[in-house]
Amino acid sequence: MKIIRKIKNKQFILLGLFFVLFFLSYTKNAFLISDSDLFHGFERQPEGLVVGRLVRSAQDGLFSYGGLNGVNSADSVALSVEAHASDLARQHDLYINHADVPPYFRAYKSQSAGQALIMGALQNVLPFDNVHKLAFFRGINALLVALIFVLFGAWVYRNHGFLASLITLLLTFLSPWLNVFAHNLWWVLWNFYLPFLTMLFLLEYRNKSPEKVSKGKIIIAIFLAVFLKCFFSGFEFITTTLISAFVPVVYYGVKEKQSLRMFITDGVKYSLAMLAGVLAQMLILITQIRFLEGQFSDGVNHILTSFVRRSEVAPTDSQMSLFELIKAYLANDAFALGFLPNNIPAYFGVLIIIAILALILIYKKKKDLMKPLIITTSFSILAPLSWLVIFKQHSIEHMHMDYIIWYIPFLLYVFCTVGVAVSLLISKKRKTELE
Repeated sequence: MKIIRKIKNKQFILLGLFFVLFFLSYTKNAFLISDSDLFHGFERQPEGLVVGRLVRSAQDGLFSYGGLNGVNSADSVALSVEAHASDLARQHDLYINHADVPPYFRAYKSQSAGQALIMGALQNVLPFDNVHKLAFFRGINALLVALIFVLFGAWVYRNHGFLASLITLLLTFLSPWLNVFAHNLWWVLWNFYLPFLTMLFLLEYRNKSPEKVSKGKIIIAIFLAVFLKCFFSGFEFITTTLISAFVPVVYYGVKEKQSLRMFITDGVKYSLAMLAGVLAQMLILITQIRFLEGQFSDGVNHILTSFVRRSEVAPTDSQMSLFELIKAYLANDAFALGFLPNNIPAYFGVLIIIAILALILIYKKKKDLMKPLIITTSFSILAPLSWLVIFKQHSIEHMHMDYIIWYIPFLLYVFCTVGVAVSLLISKKRKTELE
């Protein structure tokens, strides 16, 4: 019992320490993980859509204009791209300074604005000014992102040990990309991991106590997790999110040595539940657009048009092949740390090479025991690649930010794999020294 208590205390200290580190980093950039200007200015324009909703909710009610995000403007339509960008930038000033609200509200119709609806309800009861309300909302986002990564670190600890968990959490903590996304009110980053963690923990629990977790409960849970993902952040990175939810299915399918028939049967059920979650949220979004514009067909047409726009490549971009696009996404720096003035770039492509070397080492040392991790890490790269392939246009237009897809959840498994490989090397060295 003393040994078990000691192990639990060690785990609690590790996870508690990193939870505090994550939270301080994601709220204040306390450790300069990312460039200070980038941290404070990253994606503030799309965040303006959420803040614009808060402004309109305070004036006209929570569900005005279908409850959708949008921009308060003096013009009913954007006169130019520059004018729209200027309007987005003004939303924070309108909210903070309680300025007169412009007459028009241009709704953003591609998501249900779940995050803004909840914040819009909270802003009426919070006992401080709007500057601190925004800080509070960002802090909640940062706290939830910190919790997400600590929960994954806890899973690594239980399944692969202290050192693997430490390295996973440390490498996650040192990621500037996660740092700049974590507090943003538009992206609500924690939400992208909700289906993944739901499946990870439910399947882990079922593996240990099969009689307590039925497949029916898992199906309901993954339906709700996907529905909430789409409710909070729409269909951004949707293929990446859905495939990430399937990653734990692969892990525990291999671990439990499921038959191919059972694996496919379960996979189809879970996939249908996820699809149902997406469709249910689409129905709500269509209903919101109907209240805004008058007909259900308006909502259907908008969703279809948005899908085509994000997946088709514009003629001006047609010269960029898929190979060139993936190459570009492998060539950026994954660790452009703000506290290093002249850091050596650590390209995403280099991380993949390191992952391959780590997997080879693990395969040679503990092939049978680590087979689930080997196969799952290899499979998880399909999650980010799916977005680059299916939504190529979005990936081309948003090359300043779409690198975040590498972390959902592929790089988390890469970090875990590196941790396991280091653990194996250290254990081998100790064994050699003892001999």
